[in-house]
Amino acid sequence: MTKIIIFEDDKLISDMYKRKFEKEGFDIVLFDHPPKDVVDVVDKEKPDLIGMDLVMPQMSGYDAIKLLKADDKTKDIPIVVLTNLNEGGHTMLSEKMGAVAFMAKADNTPSEVVEKIKKLLKK
Repeated sequence: MTKIIIFEDDKLISDMYKRKFEKEGFDIVLFDHPPKDVVDVVDKEKPDLIGMDLVMPQMSGYDAIKLLKADDKTKDIPIVVLTNLNEGGHTMLSEKMGAVAFMAKADNTPSEVVEKIKKLLKK
């Protein structure tokens, strides 16, 4: 079963993603923010993909991406940014940092997010 970790501080949104992904046969692990030991947590869970919000308490998604991409244990795990920050600068910075895709939550329904991630995982 394909495993996805989602870092999302809005419980309503994370629960919505969880239900939709599980309905499509994915194993979903939710965190309301990246912990300080994000690399160890991700390495322990061994996800096939990470969904990352950018604005969260305690640690931003940018900081988490930087840590994950800098470590040999987690650098090859694809990261999809799922955020409300939809200005072009965030898209370019996310991709420059190593994210494989950028999706504005306001512009994508959960069904669209699932379909886009399914396509990414088939590549």
